[in-house]
Amino acid sequence: MFRPYGIRIDCGALRGDARMRISASAAPLIGWAVLPDKIAKSQSAYQIRVSAGERLLWDSGWTVSSEQSARYAGPPLSVGERIRIKLRIKDQTGRESLPAEDFFYAGQIERWDADWIAASEDAPRKAVYFTRDFLLDEAPEDAYLLICGLGYHKVFLNGSAVDASLLDPAYSDYSKTCYYAVLPELSAYLKAGRNTVSVCVGEGWRRLDSAFIQMHLGARRMRFEGMPQLSAMLYVKRSGVWSRCMATDAAWQWSHGPLLSNNLYDGCVYDARILLSPPRPVRMAAAPGGKMCAQSLEPIRRKESWRPLSVLLLREDTYLVDFGQNMAGFAALRLPERTRPGQEITISYAELLKEDGDLFTEPLRQAKAADTYFCSGLETGRPVWEPDFTYHGFRYARITGYAEPLTPEDVTAYSVYTDIEKPHSYFTCGSALVNQIH
Repeated sequence: MFRPYGIRIDCGALRGDARMRISASAAPLIGWAVLPDKIAKSQSAYQIRVSAGERLLWDSGWTVSSEQSARYAGPPLSVGERIRIKLRIKDQTGRESLPAEDFFYAGQIERWDADWIAASEDAPRKAVYFTRDFLLDEAPEDAYLLICGLGYHKVFLNGSAVDASLLDPAYSDYSKTCYYAVLPELSAYLKAGRNTVSVCVGEGWRRLDSAFIQMHLGARRMRFEGMPQLSAMLYVKRSGVWSRCMATDAAWQWSHGPLLSNNLYDGCVYDARILLSPPRPVRMAAAPGGKMCAQSLEPIRRKESWRPLSVLLLREDTYLVDFGQNMAGFAALRLPERTRPGQEITISYAELLKEDGDLFTEPLRQAKAADTYFCSGLETGRPVWEPDFTYHGFRYARITGYAEPLTPEDVTAYSVYTDIEKPHSYFTCGSALVNQIH
């Protein structure tokens, strides 16, 4: 059947959840493909209708053209709101197709006017936990959040994580460009009355003080290096009207907590015995200097999972795990049935083994590549722990301090990378080994 399909925005496919549907353009380019049939061989005209809710924003009218793209030419799009596209085409005989429909979200705000905040006390490698309470007189019809935590952020509304993305936002030279995440359709996380937004900010690329980096840079410093900081704005829709209800400002507070250390190359240290420190007023920080741009790039997410091919007891309380696949990611560990306060469990990573069967870490070039969990002694139900704000290249993992038998069901490796669509992004060659690695 002759019809349009595969609607794209700014040359990117529309698929999946909201993070895959963000446009960073004020006038997005709408593209599509055409499926011919026995009679219809080519497109002779198209009509595009763009709407938000019940409001028609733009109607291209029937445009005589074989082009399979057109730039939006209506009024400014509402950031964070669902924008619907309805597309019809005609074939060379003038026969009209059935419509194709899809949606996206506008992400590029005209002017970023939220403050930047930071902890009033610098503690390198410690994650910073920012919080802010705010009131809503009624539950909103819709809501969206624009947020940039440098180096990386994780967002919670009323205690619930609002996005499954990892290592967010995308890496950039913050003195030139800062990408912010657009998180639409958050009304289910909000309520009438008191609400709380919490953001954990890790070091990411904002500050890399590992021996690996020092070995390469020496006395030089990256021009976008600095303390972790945060800027964000929350908008809500009530009675059909959008308004900003909260932004980063002096009313926010910060704490340190159980994430004692986080580093891209060295890994993270989490101490479950530690609670959040008493909240303290934030410090107003200077902007990093870069232009604020909506992140339309697909976010980094947990992708394939791998169970161990083998689990070998190296020595007392120490196991060597082979996942059978080299990957970039991390291991998630089910904690022992019985833990004691301060019990230290460490997952170390490597791509190769030494002749004695232990990890070969020389290629890491001083990167520690290890994640550590200190038990509280109060763990129940064998919870699963995984690291934050880091990833590693590995096939093998050495787990130390695990005082019970470790089984393949207790540990899972996850590959972590940009959430590209596999059917449309792939690589194959004549080498089975290269295909497996890729």
